[in-house]
Amino acid sequence: MTLSLDELARALIVRDTDVMRLDLGDRWAKRLPAQPMARIYAATQGGGFIQLGEQRLTMEPGELLFLPRGEAHSVRDRPTTPFGCSEAFCNAMRATGPHG
Repeated sequence: MTLSLDELARALIVRDTDVMRLDLGDRWAKRLPAQPMARIYAATQGGGFIQLGEQRLTMEPGELLFLPRGEAHSVRDRPTTPFGCSEAFCNAMRATGPHG
């Protein structure tokens, strides 16, 4: 039996889950504040960069990234993409799956 990514994410988080699937356009960047919950990122197609403090992590297609402590971090398509979003999502970030 194979688990979908949503099922895997829900199985790994013991309390309160928040699973979101996004279709990311050409240019995207978002800062995320510290929260008392783990985060999992999965690059099913394409990739991106996650900045965690001074550490920059590269995500390639097919990779998972697990942030167990919920630290503040940023995600973006390339290291040079500016953070210009004031809404919940940037224009290039479109929800494509269930949220909740």
